[in-house]
Amino acid sequence: NTMHANAATLSDQDIADIAAWLSSDAAILPK
Repeated sequence: NTMHANAATLSDQDIADIAAWLSSDAAILPK
């Protein structure tokens, strides 16, 4: 996923995409 949305403009789909990203790819990224 590309993380391009500003937090102020998140749609329900953006939130769903971010939730999926956080539960997968983010687990292997450095802090």
